[in-house]
Amino acid sequence: MYEPLLEALESGGTVVTANNRLARSLERAYGRHQQAAGKQAWQSPAVFSWHAWLTRLWQQSEITGGQGSRLQLLSDADARVLWEDIVRSDNDDTGNGAPLAGRAWKLLCEWQAVAAPEWTDAGLSPDQQIFLRWLGAYRDRLSRENWRDTAQLPEELLLDTRAGLFDDHAKLMFAGFDVWSPARIELRDAFAARGVAVSLATDKVSREAKACRFECKDDRDELESAARWARAQIEADSALEVCVVVRDLENRAAEARRVFMDVFCPDWRVRDSRTLPVNFSYGGVLANQPRVATSLNLLWLAQGDVDYRRFSLVLRSPFLSAGREEADERAQLDLLLRDKLGAAITLKDARGFASKRAPELGVVLTSLADTETGGEQTLAKWAEWITETLKTVGWPGDDSLDSVAYQELEAWHQLLREFAASSKVRGVISLSGALGLLERLATAKLHQPEAATGVVQVIGMLEAAGHEFDRLWVTGLAAEDWPQSAYLDPLLPFGLQRSRAMPGSSPSLELDYATQLTHRLRNSGSEVIFSWPAMRDGEALHPSGLIVELPQTTTMQLWSEPSWAEMMFADASLSLFDDDVPLSWQSGSKARGGASLFGMQASCPLRAFLELRLGAGEVDDPVTGISYKERGSLAHNVLEDFYRRHRNSTAIRALDDTALSNELNELTAKHIRALPGLGRSFMRTMADLEAQRLMPLLVAFVELDKAREDFTVVQVEEDDPHVTVGPLTLWLKLDRLDELATGDRVVIDYKTGKVARKDWNPSRPGNMQLPLYATFTGENVNGVAFVQVSAHGVKYDGVANDSVDIEGVIPTQKLHASFRDSAGESIKEWDALTSAWRECLLGLADDFAAGNCGINPRHADDAKGQMAVLTRVFDLPATGVEEDGGNG
Repeated sequence: MYEPLLEALESGGTVVTANNRLARSLERAYGRHQQAAGKQAWQSPAVFSWHAWLTRLWQQSEITGGQGSRLQLLSDADARVLWEDIVRSDNDDTGNGAPLAGRAWKLLCEWQAVAAPEWTDAGLSPDQQIFLRWLGAYRDRLSRENWRDTAQLPEELLLDTRAGLFDDHAKLMFAGFDVWSPARIELRDAFAARGVAVSLATDKVSREAKACRFECKDDRDELESAARWARAQIEADSALEVCVVVRDLENRAAEARRVFMDVFCPDWRVRDSRTLPVNFSYGGVLANQPRVATSLNLLWLAQGDVDYRRFSLVLRSPFLSAGREEADERAQLDLLLRDKLGAAITLKDARGFASKRAPELGVVLTSLADTETGGEQTLAKWAEWITETLKTVGWPGDDSLDSVAYQELEAWHQLLREFAASSKVRGVISLSGALGLLERLATAKLHQPEAATGVVQVIGMLEAAGHEFDRLWVTGLAAEDWPQSAYLDPLLPFGLQRSRAMPGSSPSLELDYATQLTHRLRNSGSEVIFSWPAMRDGEALHPSGLIVELPQTTTMQLWSEPSWAEMMFADASLSLFDDDVPLSWQSGSKARGGASLFGMQASCPLRAFLELRLGAGEVDDPVTGISYKERGSLAHNVLEDFYRRHRNSTAIRALDDTALSNELNELTAKHIRALPGLGRSFMRTMADLEAQRLMPLLVAFVELDKAREDFTVVQVEEDDPHVTVGPLTLWLKLDRLDELATGDRVVIDYKTGKVARKDWNPSRPGNMQLPLYATFTGENVNGVAFVQVSAHGVKYDGVANDSVDIEGVIPTQKLHASFRDSAGESIKEWDALTSAWRECLLGLADDFAAGNCGINPRHADDAKGQMAVLTRVFDLPATGVEEDGGNG
């Protein structure tokens, strides 16, 4: 394969390829060719990608007195920084338009349209007018500083070529180019005009007779069929060059990798990555590579406040000093600090906790805190600071580096060198500004580690250009996807794009491009298969018109062995086991969860078992400001103190509006001072806003109590440590117990969120906290009520016997008919309701103690969330059971 290209290289010629992958493939093919000729050593072939070739020419120009000797070439990082400065200076503080501007500029240079007459059209859109201003400023800065960027290399090298600087090129061959821009054509032709032998690699004799098309069921089936076909080819002849082209690999890279690895090596998840038999060609963002991401997150800690998610990733990273030895302690610290520090933290706060619970991490954070970060410096100085800081904290950890990790670190160091070199473009800058720029550059940089060629190659559509294979499968050629839709650049005049035939500027161009690329692929292998999915999201798809003329095959030689999962199920024998009964509950043992146990057991027994018997729990996301739990506790604490001071309605009515407001303000301020994080001005502002929000609600509630009949507060936030419900012993805390003038007692609970009385229905229990207080605390209770103190309203809501007179608390006889006992009878009397509650709670207690841990299909949503991986709620069939509406 590649015979004309190898002959050109062997004769001393230079081969320029459309992409890096083809250049590497030619280098390997040249090496194999030399070995086959019996050679043990040979000169490296002159094969370069287009960009690498231009860079090499520029270096020669610098040495020989050409354009490179008087102009300074900007790196892509330099150009990005310069575009950001220009965009920001034009009333765009974010600089988000810089990447779009850079892409539009490259198109203009490639299609020689920087000074096109269309820029003077009156019909430019606002975005195009803005870009025109940016373009002028960018060109002025380049001219003033004698700078050029990589997009201008063809233009500058054209002058050197015409001046004869590169006449020493004996022969030039270009391979894999499906689209030639005017700038590339002009440079290529200039070499030919100087007498250099220039040629374009052409396809071999057409092999269309061996091309066919194949219909797959859907997108997933298409990938799996291609993977099984590839394995079948390798099983038949391991010397074959086999390739699968995935049209949209950039969007389906992870999925394609899983499918192919499951076919080729089911144990790939635990294998050494260097031994994997499939070579995937797709790059990831450098900023998302594990060691680079750790370094960026760590460095942000030094600049002050930082999002907790960044700190959490640093905590759990193995790429810092003692990252693996202290992993357990750091994970526990992560759980603790989510509640303690909230969504925004400071390095000072974090290291105080870390020093006590994870000493090695405390040393890391102390070292980071001791670094000098004040003032503004050049990017070069910040690069030195970054390097020293990372070294001080033990980055990238203590693990030995494999090839992939080594290449990641090399890419990082190269990025830092480019970052430092950008000092010539950007002046002094703060630490936060420098880190933001570094992160944007890392996000803009794709990183694809080089790996040994696998048995099978999986590549994208553009990377296939110029390659030759023994067997080729091309996926994704549905009519709805290929040719691709036209796409006009929003920053360039549309007429300009169409008149210069820029990529994506018209459907006809896309059709021509797709036709050319499809033709090339048809001639890139001895046997070629084009496939498409027949269905997607319930809609039928059709083969692309570019492959309909090919013969369709309905049979394909696929590797027929079952997958690992299929083999596991096929080899499994069905055995019946006795129920795995949990250990019996030890009488007298304290049950976790308090009153919440019964609501959880009623809605999702499995969740109750996992959380309250096994001690599992979800990891809460840290919140910005004051969490809903802290808000609820704040209201409870203020009301607790208030009703400890004022134990009856007479004392409450004695407070006039001013005295009531002053006292509630005093109590609110007292408990707000206890909130975490008030050392930061942001949290103090949030606390002030919370006080302003809460005060009117508290006043409104006390006014409700003023309007009630006479009552006495018997208990306030009292613990009852010995509540026994069947086999369970629980510790409860009662918000409040009132005794009315009639002698009736009412249990009251404060709620700062939405609540529903229907949860007390004994035939379909939910939150049974108040029924539990009413039936098992030993008090003679005649009613239960919650008080809603929230933006949804301030009101009482509950149920009681007929003699209790509180607005919002309804008599038992007015309960909705859905309140039924175990016999299905409607409940109309208070004694009947408490009896039904008692029976319901005892049943729930017995179920919990017995280890009943199923999923209640009526409350399947309660089994979701982070526990879904254990509850497997999504494996349940649809139940079709509807919940009751209303509050009952």
